[in-house]
Amino acid sequence: MKTERRAAAAAVLAAHALLLAGLASLLPPRERQVAAPASVSWLRLLTDSPKPQPDAPPGRERPRLPAAPARSAEPALQAPAAAALPSAATPAAEPAAPAPLLLTLPRGGAARVERSPALDDARANTPRPNLETRIAKTLEKDWTEELLPDGSRRYRRGTDCVVVKDSRIAVLDPFSLVARNARMAGYC
Repeated sequence: MKTERRAAAAAVLAAHALLLAGLASLLPPRERQVAAPASVSWLRLLTDSPKPQPDAPPGRERPRLPAAPARSAEPALQAPAAAALPSAATPAAEPAAPAPLLLTLPRGGAARVERSPALDDARANTPRPNLETRIAKTLEKDWTEELLPDGSRRYRRGTDCVVVKDSRIAVLDPFSLVARNARMAGYC
């Protein structure tokens, strides 16, 4: 009894291990996983004068960046003052107005659309019967009988419609006197 339980427990553990291995293979590799940042990091651009840093959390010092290299005292090239500034007499260039949106459909695509075959079907375009015709169909006393391709018969009277088929036993045993007249009826 104990050995059976141990074997069952080992089988269950093995099944769980296989399930976990299968799930691990479905997860994306760690290189593609995006980890949430644990803390906010600040990036400081190297400039001429150091700016005060935001307060660092206590117990953690920010590393000091090396100072920017000293600039040599070379003379800078300067443009003449008249060429540097635009004159007041010259009007500022205005930006060009954007082109208007064209929201019309192309003519070529609309001309190639085919007409739906349902619009040309005679059965779909028959005129609706008027009130007198509907009353006459409802009050008809004679049933009309139609023979269908599968051997069943359809009976209609007004808006009523019934389909009569041979029963399954009549199909399986056509020579039985009991099953010979067995029929199944249902609505159309």
